[in-house]
Amino acid sequence: MRAGNILLFTILFSNLCVGQTFFEFYEKGLEHANNDSLNAALSCFEKALKIQETDNKQTRTYGVKFIEYFPNRELGIVYYKKKNLDFAIDYLEKSMNAEPSERAKDYLLLIGQVKHDRSIAVVDDKAPDIEILSPAMLNSKVFQPVANNINLITIVGKAKDPGGVFEVIVNDKQASMSVEGDFTTKVFLGVGQNEIFMKATDLKQNSITKSYLIYRDDTIISEITSLTQAGKYYALIIGISDYTDPLIMDLDGFPLQDAKRLAQILNDKYTFEKETIQILLNPDRSAIQRALDNLSKTITEKDNLLIFYAGHGHYDEQSELGYWLPADAEKEYTSNWIYNDVLVANLKRIRSKHSLLISDACFSGSIFKTRSMLEDAPVALQKKYELKSRKAITSGVLQTVPNKSVFFKYLADQLENNQDKYLSASQLFQDIEIPVGNNSPNTPQFGVIRNVGDEGGDFIFILNKTP
Repeated sequence: MRAGNILLFTILFSNLCVGQTFFEFYEKGLEHANNDSLNAALSCFEKALKIQETDNKQTRTYGVKFIEYFPNRELGIVYYKKKNLDFAIDYLEKSMNAEPSERAKDYLLLIGQVKHDRSIAVVDDKAPDIEILSPAMLNSKVFQPVANNINLITIVGKAKDPGGVFEVIVNDKQASMSVEGDFTTKVFLGVGQNEIFMKATDLKQNSITKSYLIYRDDTIISEITSLTQAGKYYALIIGISDYTDPLIMDLDGFPLQDAKRLAQILNDKYTFEKETIQILLNPDRSAIQRALDNLSKTITEKDNLLIFYAGHGHYDEQSELGYWLPADAEKEYTSNWIYNDVLVANLKRIRSKHSLLISDACFSGSIFKTRSMLEDAPVALQKKYELKSRKAITSGVLQTVPNKSVFFKYLADQLENNQDKYLSASQLFQDIEIPVGNNSPNTPQFGVIRNVGDEGGDFIFILNKTP
């Protein structure tokens, strides 16, 4: 009898979340959630997300049938019922970013109220803390200077307070803020020194005001003589989608499409000649190395180099090494992988005036690992182009990125729609940072590649013709 009961329990438990399609798992999760079987609901929603990860008002199931599909939202609600508010916020905000709904919004407000109620019993006489995440800063009070053609910056930061943050005001304007205190705001800059005031207030009305300085260069970039005498613009564009090792997942052709589109944009719109653009589609390690060797023999100290990589990346936490995976990479062996130090060594050999690396790969942010993105030394305030630069823009920090790249979408759109005669790499990054962060789980990065000759300059994209 006991054996029979155990068998019956096993059968019942194993059927808590069964299904073959994402919508079957999702509908089963809704059923469990309505019956307050929260653990079973969690299991079902998580299985649905593994197959179809984005909330949508109209998701196709089969044929012409559509359903409302909100697994992130419902997971957030389940976590709220389980009193795991941090997880609840994460999933509810994911849902709001993908497909805003009143139900998700109502639960986010509920969570805010719960957190507020919890804080009432605590004596709170401390003001919030303000952390600046972007733009980069020279020290705790001073932002890195910006070029003359940048008259608007986006400030991203986080206001922290155990009892919850009520609002953040920047130069008398309320910043857009999440439940967790993450805030963004835009600030217009005049030429020369600008003072920025930030005030953060918590739910107990304790507040703190901090002031920051940022210098906008008074040198007009369009008048810099050296730009009119710029050397050639070279591009090495690498797209890898198909891997010889069956253990490495192919990327459905997206990196190849991105590589071709970028080459077209550079040739059509900017001062990149067709002869100076090299596209490598599904190259092996040897082909990439040969291309870098040839560039080191060809490029002069007056020339500019853009390297773009789209494909798989890998980060080894134990050794703290990041890698690119060429088409002949093997999952179990690293002999054909290209690790960051090899890439940096190759950049050091190339004598360009400016080098810009754009990497759209998993763990691409590891190029900055163990390297600070801020300089302690003073940054040159004028004639950015005349100073050497070795910079990188990457699609994420130490995170995976989706096959179809949100990062590349905004990068290509910005380059294609730009109307400024001169576009610096730092301005390009500022233009894509917020939309990429808002529409993907990744945070793009911009910074100096250390120990390869950066002198504080910047890579400048120049339009073929003035609009």
